[in-house]
Amino acid sequence: THYARLIVVGDEVVGAHCTYVMEDEFRTNAAGNNDGNRKNFTPSKEMIECAVQAVHSMGVTYGGVDLLITSDGGHFISEVN
Repeated sequence: THYARLIVVGDEVVGAHCTYVMEDEFRTNAAGNNDGNRKNFTPSKEMIECAVQAVHSMGVTYGGVDLLITSDGGHFISEVN
């Protein structure tokens, strides 16, 4: 299980990474989950479009979007900031 963080500036994603859960844990932000569980990530076109739209819907020009990644490669927005 993992989530992706996409960084949006204007109309493009300028950076992205995935964070994976530790063994025997369901939270990605649990104490002890370090940068070793974070990997570079190339988002799909659909994920990029989703993230850009999410940031624009907040009325801002840049922001971070967290996407929960499903086992079949789908995604859901969990956070925009």
